[in-house]
Amino acid sequence: MGIITDLHFGNLAPDAKERLEVFAKAVAKEKPDDVIQLGDFCHPEEQAKKADAVMELYAFPQVSCTGEPRYGQG
Repeated sequence: MGIITDLHFGNLAPDAKERLEVFAKAVAKEKPDDVIQLGDFCHPEEQAKKADAVMELYAFPQVSCTGEPRYGQG
């Protein structure tokens, strides 16, 4: 199982795209049954679309929990 949390993709964490790509490549290599995203994945802003695009590049089952930045504004 792959687990990622508190990526804070967007303006808050400028290195988030690189960290997400490293994670996604590792998950693709290990081929877990599921990937769980435990919240605070991205902030509801234009930058967040880039995070979604990275996740869509990799074909693995994903479950996401909503964190307060995305829940509260988007």
